[in-house]
Amino acid sequence: MRARQMTAPRKYILSLTLLAAAVMSALVCAEVTVRILHPEMTGAFVVSSLDNLRHPRMRPDAEFHHIVNALTFPGPLEAVADRIMIVGDSFAMGYGVREKERLGGLLQQHLGAGIKVDVLAAISYSPVIYRNLVRKALPLAPYRAVAVFVDQTDPVDDLIYQEDVIEDSSSPRFDLNRMKDRARYIDAALSPMARRFSGWANMRRLASINLLLKPPSLMEAFKPGDAYYRYIYLSFFARTGLINQFNNEPDAKESQEMLLLLSKHLDEITTLCRAYQVPLFLAANPWEFQVSRHPQETSQFPGPYPRDNRLETVLVSRYGNLSGVYIIPLTQVFREQRDPSSLFLAKPKNEIHWNAKGESLVESTLRRLLLSKLPELERAGRQ
Repeated sequence: MRARQMTAPRKYILSLTLLAAAVMSALVCAEVTVRILHPEMTGAFVVSSLDNLRHPRMRPDAEFHHIVNALTFPGPLEAVADRIMIVGDSFAMGYGVREKERLGGLLQQHLGAGIKVDVLAAISYSPVIYRNLVRKALPLAPYRAVAVFVDQTDPVDDLIYQEDVIEDSSSPRFDLNRMKDRARYIDAALSPMARRFSGWANMRRLASINLLLKPPSLMEAFKPGDAYYRYIYLSFFARTGLINQFNNEPDAKESQEMLLLLSKHLDEITTLCRAYQVPLFLAANPWEFQVSRHPQETSQFPGPYPRDNRLETVLVSRYGNLSGVYIIPLTQVFREQRDPSSLFLAKPKNEIHWNAKGESLVESTLRRLLLSKLPELERAGRQ
C-alpha cells in the first residue's frame, strides 16, 4: 500500500505550525538570555527603579538640599574639645560597609577618645553642600582638621543642584518650594508609567526583551521648555555622560561650567578653614577604573586602564601649594596595592563604592597624613 501523500493545505498548515513553534522557541530563548544578561530589565525591577526615581528617602532641605541620614553637629555641652571633621558624600559616609568598618569609625578608634571624629556626609552630597556643612560646623567646636572627600560625581551634582540655588543668598541656600513642587511634578509623571507595568499578566511587565528594546524613561514625560526639564535631563539622562565628559573633555562647555562651580565652592571651604586657622585636607575619591588595570566596573569609561583621576589633578594644581592645605594622594595609594579591584564592593552590578578593605586603606592614609602634619593629635587622642 502506498503512503498517502499530504495535501497542499495540510503542508501549508504544518509549515505555519513549525514556523510558529520556531518563532516561539526563538522568543523564549531570547527572553531567557535577556533575563540572564540584563536582570535589570525584568518588570519588577523596572517598577522598583521607577519608584526610586522619586528619591523617597531624600527630604528636601533649604540648607543642605536634601536630608537622607541625620547629621550630628557639635552640641554646646559636649566635653570633648578637639575634633576632626570628615565631609563628603556616600564614599565618606561609608556606603555599603558596616558602621564599625567605615572611614570615620576606624579613624575614631585609632585616634582615641581624646579626639572626636565628626562625619558630616550623606548620599549625593557635593561641594555646594559641603561648604554649608563646614560653615555651620566650624563655629561650634575647636576643630583641629577638616578632611573633604571630593567625589567623581561632585562636578555634575554641583551643576544639577545649581538649578535650586537661590542666587541672592550670601551662603548657598536652596529653593525649598521649587524642590517640593518638582517632586510632585515627577511623581505625577512616574505614576502612570508605573501603572503601565502593573498586573501579573501584563506583557510589558513579563517580557524583558520588550523592556530591553524600549526601556521606560522619565524623559518621555517631559519636553524642552517644561518647568523642570533641565534638572530632570541632567539628573536622569545626562549625568553619566557628564561625569565622563568632565574627565575626558576638559575644554567642553559643560566641563568648564562644572569646574567653575566646583572651584567656587572649594575656594569658599578653603577660605573658611583659613579664617578659623584649621588645616584642610582634600581628597579626590578614586574609582576602580582609575586605579586598576583590569577593572570589573568601568562606569562606561573607555580604556586603557587605569585612567587618570582628573579631579585629583585639579585639586593638586589649584590647592596643592596653598599653606595649610594638604592633598591626600589616594589614587597613588590605591594603585600601589597588589589588587586595586579588591578595594571595591563587588555587588550589586555597577557598584562603585569602596568596600571595608578600601575604607581601611583610606583611613590609614588619612591618619598618617594627619599625624605627619599635626603630630600633637597623637598625644591629644590619648587624653
